[in-house]
Amino acid sequence: MTFNLHNNLHRKLKKTLKRLNNFADNDISSRKTVIWDKICPKCKNFIYGSNTFCTCGYSVARERLIKLWSIIIFTWFFIIVFVFFTFNSFSELNSIVYKKLESNDSDFYSLSPANVQIITSLRNSKYKDYIQTIYVNPKEKNKLMVLIKPVYWDMLPLEEKELLKQIIMKKWGEIYQNTTPVSKLKPEVKLANFQ
Repeated sequence: MTFNLHNNLHRKLKKTLKRLNNFADNDISSRKTVIWDKICPKCKNFIYGSNTFCTCGYSVARERLIKLWSIIIFTWFFIIVFVFFTFNSFSELNSIVYKKLESNDSDFYSLSPANVQIITSLRNSKYKDYIQTIYVNPKEKNKLMVLIKPVYWDMLPLEEKELLKQIIMKKWGEIYQNTTPVSKLKPEVKLANFQ
Protein backbone atom coordinates (compact mmCIF):
# COMPACT_ATOMS: atom_id res chain seq x y z
CA MET A 1 0.00 0.00 0.00
CA THR A 2 2.79 2.38 0.83
CA PHE A 3 4.50 1.42 -2.39
CA ASN A 4 1.39 2.26 -4.44
CA LEU A 5 0.94 5.55 -2.66
CA HIS A 6 4.53 6.44 -3.33
CA ASN A 7 4.28 5.56 -7.05
CA ASN A 8 1.05 7.51 -7.33
CA LEU A 9 2.58 10.63 -5.84
CA HIS A 10 5.63 10.24 -8.02
CA ARG A 11 3.54 10.04 -11.22
CA LYS A 12 1.38 13.01 -10.23
CA LEU A 13 4.44 15.11 -9.43
CA LYS A 14 6.04 14.24 -12.79
CA LYS A 15 2.85 15.09 -14.63
CA THR A 16 2.52 18.44 -12.82
CA LEU A 17 6.13 19.38 -13.54
CA LYS A 18 5.71 18.45 -17.22
CA ARG A 19 2.59 20.63 -17.49
CA LEU A 20 4.39 23.56 -15.84
CA ASN A 21 7.31 23.14 -18.20
CA ASN A 22 5.04 23.04 -21.26
CA PHE A 23 3.11 26.07 -20.01
CA ALA A 24 6.29 28.05 -19.48
CA ASP A 25 7.65 27.09 -22.92
CA ASN A 26 4.40 27.99 -24.67
CA ASP A 27 3.97 31.22 -22.72
CA ILE A 28 7.50 32.45 -23.39
CA SER A 29 7.56 31.49 -27.06
CA SER A 30 4.11 32.91 -27.74
CA ARG A 31 4.98 36.50 -26.79
CA LYS A 32 8.02 38.82 -26.82
CA THR A 33 10.19 38.75 -23.75
CA VAL A 34 10.52 41.91 -21.74
CA ILE A 35 13.89 42.69 -20.25
CA TRP A 36 12.83 44.89 -17.39
CA ASP A 37 16.18 46.59 -16.88
CA LYS A 38 16.03 48.14 -20.37
CA ILE A 39 13.84 51.17 -20.06
CA CYS A 40 14.28 54.05 -22.43
CA PRO A 41 15.26 57.16 -20.44
CA LYS A 42 13.70 59.41 -23.10
CA CYS A 43 10.23 57.97 -23.58
CA LYS A 44 10.11 55.57 -20.56
CA ASN A 45 9.00 52.61 -22.74
CA PHE A 46 10.34 49.08 -22.35
CA ILE A 47 12.87 47.86 -24.86
CA TYR A 48 11.89 44.33 -25.92
CA GLY A 49 14.10 41.40 -26.76
CA SER A 50 17.73 41.87 -27.56
CA ASN A 51 17.16 45.22 -29.24
CA THR A 52 19.55 47.97 -28.33
CA PHE A 53 17.42 50.70 -29.94
CA CYS A 54 14.14 52.14 -28.69
CA THR A 55 11.33 53.12 -31.05
CA CYS A 56 12.10 56.77 -30.28
CA GLY A 57 15.68 56.38 -31.62
CA TYR A 58 17.50 56.10 -28.31
CA SER A 59 20.47 53.66 -28.38
CA VAL A 60 21.28 51.67 -25.26
CA ALA A 61 24.57 50.45 -26.74
CA ARG A 62 25.69 54.00 -27.50
CA GLU A 63 24.77 55.07 -23.96
CA ARG A 64 26.84 52.20 -22.51
CA LEU A 65 29.74 53.08 -24.78
CA ILE A 66 29.60 56.73 -23.74
CA LYS A 67 29.56 55.75 -20.05
CA LEU A 68 32.44 53.32 -20.53
CA TRP A 69 34.60 55.87 -22.36
CA SER A 70 33.80 58.59 -19.86
CA ILE A 71 34.96 56.29 -17.03
CA ILE A 72 38.15 55.41 -18.94
CA ILE A 73 38.89 59.06 -19.77
CA PHE A 74 38.22 60.18 -16.20
CA THR A 75 40.49 57.43 -14.84
CA TRP A 76 43.36 58.38 -17.17
CA PHE A 77 42.84 62.07 -16.45
CA PHE A 78 43.00 61.34 -12.71
CA ILE A 79 46.19 59.26 -13.13
CA ILE A 80 47.88 61.94 -15.25
CA VAL A 81 46.93 64.74 -12.84
CA PHE A 82 48.10 62.67 -9.86
CA VAL A 83 51.46 61.90 -11.50
CA PHE A 84 51.87 65.55 -12.56
CA PHE A 85 51.22 66.87 -9.05
CA THR A 86 53.49 64.22 -7.52
CA PHE A 87 56.41 65.12 -9.80
CA ASN A 88 55.68 68.82 -9.46
CA SER A 89 55.78 68.59 -5.67
CA PHE A 90 59.06 66.65 -5.86
CA SER A 91 60.59 69.24 -8.17
CA GLU A 92 59.44 72.06 -5.86
CA LEU A 93 60.93 70.21 -2.90
CA ASN A 94 64.12 69.66 -4.86
CA SER A 95 64.38 73.35 -5.78
CA ILE A 96 63.78 74.37 -2.15
CA VAL A 97 66.58 72.06 -1.01
CA TYR A 98 68.99 73.39 -3.66
CA LYS A 99 68.12 77.00 -2.84
CA LYS A 100 68.71 76.26 0.83
CA LEU A 101 72.05 74.63 0.01
CA GLU A 102 73.16 77.56 -2.12
CA SER A 103 71.91 80.33 0.18
CA ASN A 104 73.33 78.87 3.39
CA ASP A 105 76.65 77.55 2.17
CA SER A 106 78.34 78.20 5.48
CA ASP A 107 75.93 75.85 7.28
CA PHE A 108 77.27 72.91 5.30
CA TYR A 109 80.96 73.61 5.61
CA SER A 110 83.23 72.78 8.43
CA LEU A 111 83.97 76.01 10.28
CA SER A 112 87.72 75.71 10.55
CA PRO A 113 89.51 78.94 9.63
CA ALA A 114 91.23 77.38 6.59
CA ASN A 115 87.92 76.23 5.11
CA VAL A 116 86.27 79.59 5.64
CA GLN A 117 89.21 81.43 4.06
CA ILE A 118 89.23 79.19 0.98
CA ILE A 119 85.46 79.44 0.55
CA THR A 120 85.64 83.21 0.94
CA SER A 121 88.38 83.43 -1.68
CA LEU A 122 86.19 81.50 -4.14
CA ARG A 123 83.10 83.69 -3.63
CA ASN A 124 83.97 85.93 -6.59
CA SER A 125 85.02 83.11 -8.95
CA LYS A 126 82.84 80.97 -11.20
CA TYR A 127 83.53 77.99 -8.91
CA LYS A 128 81.70 79.40 -5.90
CA ASP A 129 78.63 77.14 -6.42
CA TYR A 130 80.58 74.00 -7.30
CA ILE A 131 81.97 73.17 -3.87
CA GLN A 132 79.85 71.36 -1.31
CA THR A 133 82.39 71.05 1.48
CA ILE A 134 86.08 71.53 2.24
CA TYR A 135 87.84 69.87 5.15
CA VAL A 136 91.32 69.01 6.34
CA ASN A 137 92.13 65.30 6.32
CA PRO A 138 92.12 64.28 10.02
CA LYS A 139 95.08 61.87 9.66
CA GLU A 140 97.23 63.94 7.34
CA LYS A 141 96.92 67.60 8.29
CA ASN A 142 98.67 68.79 5.13
CA LYS A 143 95.95 67.38 2.83
CA LEU A 144 92.88 69.45 2.09
CA MET A 145 89.86 67.47 0.89
CA VAL A 146 87.43 69.20 -1.50
CA LEU A 147 84.01 67.71 -2.19
CA ILE A 148 82.40 69.04 -5.37
CA LYS A 149 78.60 68.97 -5.50
CA PRO A 150 77.46 65.74 -7.24
CA VAL A 151 75.36 67.78 -9.68
CA TYR A 152 78.47 69.54 -11.02
CA TRP A 153 80.92 66.64 -10.75
CA ASP A 154 79.92 64.97 -14.04
CA MET A 155 79.44 68.29 -15.82
CA LEU A 156 82.96 69.56 -15.12
CA PRO A 157 85.60 68.48 -17.64
CA LEU A 158 88.94 67.24 -16.34
CA GLU A 159 90.69 70.51 -17.20
CA GLU A 160 88.18 72.51 -15.13
CA LYS A 161 88.68 70.15 -12.17
CA GLU A 162 92.44 70.60 -12.39
CA LEU A 163 92.09 74.39 -12.64
CA LEU A 164 89.84 74.41 -9.58
CA LYS A 165 92.39 72.26 -7.73
CA GLN A 166 95.19 74.71 -8.63
CA ILE A 167 93.19 77.75 -7.43
CA ILE A 168 92.40 76.02 -4.14
CA MET A 169 96.00 74.75 -3.86
CA LYS A 170 97.36 78.28 -4.15
CA LYS A 171 95.19 79.52 -1.28
CA TRP A 172 95.71 76.34 0.78
CA GLY A 173 99.49 76.67 0.42
CA GLU A 174 99.34 80.19 1.89
CA ILE A 175 97.06 79.13 4.74
CA TYR A 176 99.10 76.02 5.55
CA GLN A 177 102.38 77.99 5.62
CA ASN A 178 100.81 80.58 7.96
CA THR A 179 99.25 78.05 10.35
CA THR A 180 102.12 75.53 10.48
CA PRO A 181 105.37 77.28 9.49
CA VAL A 182 107.60 74.57 11.00
CA SER A 183 105.99 71.66 9.14
CA LYS A 184 108.14 69.86 6.58
CA LEU A 185 105.11 68.38 4.79
CA LYS A 186 104.01 69.80 1.46
CA PRO A 187 100.38 71.01 1.31
CA GLU A 188 98.15 68.98 -1.02
CA VAL A 189 94.62 69.29 -2.35
CA LYS A 190 92.56 66.16 -3.12
CA LEU A 191 89.11 65.91 -4.66
CA ALA A 192 86.94 63.79 -2.36
CA ASN A 193 84.41 62.77 -5.02
CA PHE A 194 84.39 59.21 -6.32
CA GLN A 195 86.03 59.04 -9.70
